[in-house]
Amino acid sequence: MARGWIPVMLLLCAGLAAAGRADAIAPTITEFSSGLNPGSDPRSITAGPDGALWFTDGGTTHAIGRITTGGSIHEFDVSAGAKGPFDIAAGADGNLWFTDLSPAIWRITPAGSPTSLGPANGLNAHAALQAISAGPDGNVWFADGDLPGLGQVTPSGSITEFGSGFSAGAFPNGVTAGPDGNVWFTDGGSTRAIGEFNLSTHTATEFSDGLDQTAGATAITHGPDGNLWFLGPGPPAMIGRISPATHAIVEFPLPAGASPPSNIAEGTDGAVWFVDDGPPPAIGRITTDGVVTEYSAGLPGDAVPDAIAPGPDGNMWFTDNGNTTKAIGRLTTAPAAQTLSASAIGPTSATINGSADGHAQPTSFHVEYGPPGGSLTPTAEQGIGTTSGATPVSLTLSGLRPGTAYQARVVATNPTGATAGALISFTTGALVKGRLRALRISPSAFRAASRGGSVTSAKKAGAVVSYTDTQAATTTFTVQRPAAGRRQGHACRKPSARNRHGKRCTRYLRVGSFTHADAAGGNRFRFTGRVRGHKLGPGRYRLRGIPDNAAGAGPAAAKAFRIKR
Repeated sequence: MARGWIPVMLLLCAGLAAAGRADAIAPTITEFSSGLNPGSDPRSITAGPDGALWFTDGGTTHAIGRITTGGSIHEFDVSAGAKGPFDIAAGADGNLWFTDLSPAIWRITPAGSPTSLGPANGLNAHAALQAISAGPDGNVWFADGDLPGLGQVTPSGSITEFGSGFSAGAFPNGVTAGPDGNVWFTDGGSTRAIGEFNLSTHTATEFSDGLDQTAGATAITHGPDGNLWFLGPGPPAMIGRISPATHAIVEFPLPAGASPPSNIAEGTDGAVWFVDDGPPPAIGRITTDGVVTEYSAGLPGDAVPDAIAPGPDGNMWFTDNGNTTKAIGRLTTAPAAQTLSASAIGPTSATINGSADGHAQPTSFHVEYGPPGGSLTPTAEQGIGTTSGATPVSLTLSGLRPGTAYQARVVATNPTGATAGALISFTTGALVKGRLRALRISPSAFRAASRGGSVTSAKKAGAVVSYTDTQAATTTFTVQRPAAGRRQGHACRKPSARNRHGKRCTRYLRVGSFTHADAAGGNRFRFTGRVRGHKLGPGRYRLRGIPDNAAGAGPAAAKAFRIKR
């Protein structure tokens, strides 16, 4: 987790809830308290390796709690050795790790079996343990305000602490894994700073340029934009951002009078979330461009939100140390949406593929599409039920213009809000004339049906006509009867005195026709040997097909057949 101590004098400062531009989301806050120990004091919270959330309880009975995404709570008693469970994080080893005021680092399995690690394992005997976090190296890292420095815990339980590079009077409190492969921390000591701990050199470097020293720095998390985000509880209260590449710090002040935010976490919705104990109490959200919105509807008036973390269901979960009721809370989030690809791209259609995660809420999706840089047209909404986890979605667009560039995106909607995936680009194919290939009639000699139309679904009637059409088209099939003719110029004409010296040829006389709607690719149907409501008489014929679409009529293809007596 990313938290650290907040000075008591700041906790006593009352303030107003932060206001900001209204986001197009309407979260629902639900609190769960059934199953908490009497006299509980829930503090830190994190997503566990088992699909549930885990929290520390520093109340009358020291415990580690587990809550399912459905709200079922169970607590594991650690009061035999723990004196004040504080921050908790999931380790790469599949266990939960938490700091305790005894001082000790504790490990607890998902089954609830705890182990305490203290000075005998390498911990500073006077450690002032603060935040704990999974590191980028497979170990667990914690902040020690007494050394001052950071500590490393291997999965086997060996502890090593490092104090090189920390400024004089440092008090590291928040800690998190950085996107650059190092560990980052907040320093709330004499000179407030954001620090980077290099895992290769085991040396800290601190950065304070641009940091409001009055606001300070108490908790830190990695953000969805590749930066590190931290809390400045103030006054004045701040949310800050530091670039791991340039070390540039930007701070976004909360409105005047806002109470100190106490914990921060990356959300699943592309934003960063924090808790504000008010009054009025609220759960805060800041976008990566610094827009702050706070949500309090559903929180008890005497709630004291303390810590926050993303849950395995995609929603945000928090602890509430309310003056009356202690609880674990859930705040719903807008869905996640991804636009992955365009497939089956034709001249007038394309299929848009993506995914939607409704975060355990009823979810629907639609596709928005249009010309690059232009306005987008939405399709009708498609329901996909209550989803948790990325659910594949796809939708076929039709009526597109041939040979035209388009952009499209998947938009997912749940009761909390709507989220659009990234735009993708595609170009429809040029519209070309259809062409019939591999035209066959099987059998080539058959009896005409005594009744019905030209095409039938009866399995034994007539003959099977099969072919490939290179495009979707409407093909007109004409039944022709061969007749004797004489060559006249380039044409085969009816024999006459005028062409009596022309070469003999075969001309074809139209008997009747019917149409078939072709799909691009393979086509087949049963021809009954009937046209214009009459069956063909015995003799030789040919079936001549011409495909036609918006690009015009394609070349003809023909196949001979015979009607038996």
